[in-house]
Amino acid sequence: MSDGTTNSNPGLPEHITDVLDQVFNNGWDRSSVAEVSTAIESGSPLLTQQVIQQVQNDLELSRYASELPTIARLAELLNEDRPAKKERTQQRIKLLASSFIGVAVTLVVALFGSWVLLNYEQPAIGHIVMQSADVEWADAGLIAGEVVRRDAKLKLNKGIASIELDRGTRIDLIAPAILDLNAISNVHLVTGTLIATVPQQDLGFKVTTVDSEVVDLGTEFIVERRGTFGTRVAVNKGRVKVTLADTDRDGVNVLELTEGRVAQLDHGLQLVKEIGWEQPWDDLLHKTEQARGGIKRVSGAVRSSGQPLSVLTEGVHPTVDHILLVPEEHGLSIQKDSMIVEDLTGPVTLQPNQKFDSYLVHFDPGHFSERPAIGSITFEQPVIAVLHRNEDLEQLDSITSPISDYSQADYRGLELSEDGDIVSLSADRKTISFTLRMEPPHYMDQFRVLVQSP
Repeated sequence: MSDGTTNSNPGLPEHITDVLDQVFNNGWDRSSVAEVSTAIESGSPLLTQQVIQQVQNDLELSRYASELPTIARLAELLNEDRPAKKERTQQRIKLLASSFIGVAVTLVVALFGSWVLLNYEQPAIGHIVMQSADVEWADAGLIAGEVVRRDAKLKLNKGIASIELDRGTRIDLIAPAILDLNAISNVHLVTGTLIATVPQQDLGFKVTTVDSEVVDLGTEFIVERRGTFGTRVAVNKGRVKVTLADTDRDGVNVLELTEGRVAQLDHGLQLVKEIGWEQPWDDLLHKTEQARGGIKRVSGAVRSSGQPLSVLTEGVHPTVDHILLVPEEHGLSIQKDSMIVEDLTGPVTLQPNQKFDSYLVHFDPGHFSERPAIGSITFEQPVIAVLHRNEDLEQLDSITSPISDYSQADYRGLELSEDGDIVSLSADRKTISFTLRMEPPHYMDQFRVLVQSP
């Protein structure tokens, strides 16, 4: 037996000595707990004292809470008749045993409480309603339509994602960014940029950073947090109140910003000042507005290109793991004669000067997959027609995007059937749902949605 062990007393059975020696060197395991528990029940005071000393120094035993009732019998074992001269020792052992049991049970309760907290599912407070084509989350499982929950930490590595909270506030998150969802009307921007669009029913919506607290007073505003300059807050519409973090609220270090005004805040420098509006914010607002473009929300594998694309032939924009929604043009119309196109339920006549917006749904995985592409799109305005036939797509190509190059293949459109492509439209004609399936050797589907212009 090695020097320094606690169990070299020849009064103990050899196999128990070996067990305690192993415990001393390697810690407790389920087997050693069982053997020592059995030995304790034989009533050896020496063994009992050594076990108590060991477990006091190694609370790893708390992992094996199922064995604690056996250890708890120490008090009963020590109640047997003993010579009076050992009474004080017995009382000390009983006290140690009780102390250990209390500590171990407390640890078990704490561990159980931690497990409950880790496994408790926080309430849903919103959804991911839009993602750009290049979006990349740290959590690969996040897709459009996904529920977001209170206390979630969202890490966006690339692209733009839009989140709509349950009180109607929309957050456009621009990568790279990390956002903590503290509550339904309270988020914390760790780093990155967001645009918050707050409706009347969510006045008082709050965005915090390490530098600032931004309280909405009815507005659309940008919050940008970077280590190089602290936090910047720019108001596009309405007004907000900004306060330097961790300062008193007596009016010092507080600004109320209105449309077109910008503030810079840095907690480390105790800095609060107004600065000028910069062109990149105009570009950012335009980019996110394009990505929204009359779309209320998407779900499933749908992502937005955010802008018209000049080439939409096979292989140019592969969509291996998603479906691409391409906003084409807004406020279009047929200039001369009316045009008849085939909708999902029959012919539709497009009248001269009837205003509509056009969106192309593009799916080009480049190979066969048994897994269908499933998604849905909800528009702000009603759908006029869903063009799924090649001839109707070609009729509108020169009108919806005259500078774009489209596929001329005869398999470009959909093959609608129960076993093929499936497309449906909601009763209010604002939500289109679809399942797209590939038939070898052709692996591309496109259809166009014409939506009433506002």
